[in-house]
Amino acid sequence: GIVKNLLAYTHTREATKKPLDLAQVIGDCLKIVGHQLELVNVGVNSEIKPDLPQVLGDANLLEQVLMNLVWNAQAAMPKGGSLTVAARPSTEGDAEITVKDTGVGIPRGNLEKIFDPFFTTKEVGKGTGLGLWVVRSIVEEHQGTIDVKSRVGKGSTFTVRLPAIETKT
Repeated sequence: GIVKNLLAYTHTREATKKPLDLAQVIGDCLKIVGHQLELVNVGVNSEIKPDLPQVLGDANLLEQVLMNLVWNAQAAMPKGGSLTVAARPSTEGDAEITVKDTGVGIPRGNLEKIFDPFFTTKEVGKGTGLGLWVVRSIVEEHQGTIDVKSRVGKGSTFTVRLPAIETKT
């Protein structure tokens, strides 16, 4: 019940889905966070393929997904590091966005729990454990998937796949 109420609270409005240029959504997100990342010695690389397909989505919600992933990546690199945000067509023709960091990584035992509500490795008062849960909820609302690969001491890569829409030429 608590989780359902929180989901209702975090999604106070219906998603307004329309054809989106994900390159624009990613660019907008990186403009917002770029300066902050520089201040904490996190270098940002953006690798957007020109043949990235459009998706049907809510730009604000997908920007929230990216912001959460970027902030988590920043938190995983307390001494600085490198963040790469890439977007390309997947092998199935859908849109694929990856957020890769050179941070501390996620221990294997935590990988299966990170999308659970209230799961956090942060100290008390520093995190709610809802960020990745909300990310997954938004991605699923867009009929997409999210996966993570991580190696302790090497970093993590989150991959979001969203269904492409056919555009008329």
